[in-house]
Amino acid sequence: HKVFVAEPNPGQSKFMCTFPYPYMNGYLHLGHAFTMSKAEFRAGFERMQGKNVLFPFAFHCTGLPIAASAKKIRDEMEKFGNPPQFPVDNEVIEDNKGEEEEKKEESRKKKCGKKGKKPRHAKAAAKKGKKKYQWEIMQDFGFPDEEIPRFAEPEAWLSYFPRLGREHLRRFGLKTDWRRSFITTEVNAYYSKFIEWQFKLLRERGHIAFGNRPTVFAPIEKQPCLDHDRSVGETITPQQYTLIKMELLTGEKFSQTPFVKKNGDKLGFLYDSGMKIFMVAATLRPETMYGQTNCFVLPRGQYIAIEVVSGDNKEIFICSEHSARNMAWQEMTAAGEGEYNILAKVEGWDLLGRAVRAPNSINYDHVYVYPLLTISMDKGSGIVTSVPSDAPPDYAALVDAKKDEEFRMKYYLTDEMVMPFEVVPIIHIPEFNSDQSAVDLCIAEGIRSQNDVVALEEIKKKVYKYGFAQGIMLCGDFKGEKVSIAKEKCQKQMIERGEACIYWEPESLVVSRTGSKCVVAFVDQWFLKYGSDSPDWQQAVREHVEGQENHGLECYNPIAKEQFLYVVDWLQNWACSREFGLGTPLPWDKKWLIESLSDSTIYMAFYTIAHILMGDTSLDGRG
Repeated sequence: HKVFVAEPNPGQSKFMCTFPYPYMNGYLHLGHAFTMSKAEFRAGFERMQGKNVLFPFAFHCTGLPIAASAKKIRDEMEKFGNPPQFPVDNEVIEDNKGEEEEKKEESRKKKCGKKGKKPRHAKAAAKKGKKKYQWEIMQDFGFPDEEIPRFAEPEAWLSYFPRLGREHLRRFGLKTDWRRSFITTEVNAYYSKFIEWQFKLLRERGHIAFGNRPTVFAPIEKQPCLDHDRSVGETITPQQYTLIKMELLTGEKFSQTPFVKKNGDKLGFLYDSGMKIFMVAATLRPETMYGQTNCFVLPRGQYIAIEVVSGDNKEIFICSEHSARNMAWQEMTAAGEGEYNILAKVEGWDLLGRAVRAPNSINYDHVYVYPLLTISMDKGSGIVTSVPSDAPPDYAALVDAKKDEEFRMKYYLTDEMVMPFEVVPIIHIPEFNSDQSAVDLCIAEGIRSQNDVVALEEIKKKVYKYGFAQGIMLCGDFKGEKVSIAKEKCQKQMIERGEACIYWEPESLVVSRTGSKCVVAFVDQWFLKYGSDSPDWQQAVREHVEGQENHGLECYNPIAKEQFLYVVDWLQNWACSREFGLGTPLPWDKKWLIESLSDSTIYMAFYTIAHILMGDTSLDGRG
């Protein structure tokens, strides 16, 4: 009786709901059914209230995963034959670190006492599947060997899985208006033209620009990895750090540490290279470098020495391999794009007790390397500057080193390396009426050692929050200025002096759907100008979300509105193009494809005309 077919009916109350269209690189699963049942229930309820209800459903195919899966099948046939004869040990082809890295990231967050959503292991597993060859995944889908080769072409995925998904949903009993269903990408000329119209309009209004920008990037595919291309790390963006260059002092007085005397110097052969050697620390707080008393490494951490380019000179950086992978895509390494030469490998133990120059330190020409047991080798450079006046974990670790002789002996530190170094007041925070807030709060909270990780993290949040919002500089070239203003000035000054450089990495772990652990790379791309580059647009969106009384966005729940407003203020320029995958070409520069989230922002409007343009039964508009 066409109960679920919606047609305009002037005078009748209307209701429309949508389900985020699923990505069709495989079968629909129970998670889809669970979520769509909520939309269907609401649609049925509103229909029973006498409303004219529109509940449509479509299938998303834009992006990297389908194209990447098709390429894997081609590569596997080329390498192993058709049908492929895989190695007996069944090792996978691509980078398999994604799942391990995700577990490390969650473990790090638990140790730091961070709260939030539960780990999305199930979601990640659903997207990645088990670590197998793509051919074997297709076998698990139920395809015989003779049918799999056709999926070496992306078009086969578009013609098979969306139609099968529609059939499964019909059997499931989904009560939707199937006339309005469609697939995305340029295979569907009607939808593709709809997206072209959207982007032409955005460009005409000055909302799209081209440039070289830091972007979350998948090294295996050598492509930007945007939200819909990720199995881990959706919404994660590039994070800028100031990389502090602490020159390693190599004279005999400094290089012959207790550890070196006992175990030998694994860095000694680099001293005659003619290049300066720096231990580099990634920090978000360059304005605090005035208060350095030491720096930290993880004793069991694995560090490498790599050759980098600094202007016309070559230098050696000691850092984690995690940070080296990012530097290699940021025009920093001497080996070229995506590459870095490892000159030496050392443990944190090899670095303990070494002396380094501390740029901007007002009391100490050089400081020494101490142990810090909470350092994550997958965050920053694995080397941490110590400013105990304003960093609670730093203060706790300094106290540990000072009060415990056995601690110093265990970590190869002499009294000379520790006892003379005292806390340096650098910032006054009115909220705590203190010039050394980390010290005062640690004492007030009864912190006993650096092992009080959860309590230290809570104190750190307070000190950082009020330090940035209220803090006044007590020393240095920007004495008397607010921390929020001095921060950028200090960063710029240190970079101009050659004491620091800019470094980027993802805010936290990002893994592509093909298993590539992502980095931040400088990439030429088209992007949507939003945030600080387009304040009028941002303000217009904020005013719409905030609304007044019955105007604006109805969120039903105040918490939902708060989250919308948070994203409105947080979101910045958004990369909207890529060179590989499936999608709609940019109408004015067709070597670029519009990425999968950018072509999914107003597709709900296409539902209103899809059946008129495409006919009642076609998903791709071809009849």
